[in-house]
Amino acid sequence: MSREYQIMHHEIKRRMEKADRERVKKEVNRSQKNNQSSSR
Repeated sequence: MSREYQIMHHEIKRRMEKADRERVKKEVNRSQKNNQSSSR
């Protein structure tokens, strides 16, 4: 396994994790909005 490959793999993993966090944040926001609208 070459060093370049390790760096590239690490970068991809970091980007995927970042995108996953963003997605989770959106999901949380949407669920909070749904909870607020259903409680009224």
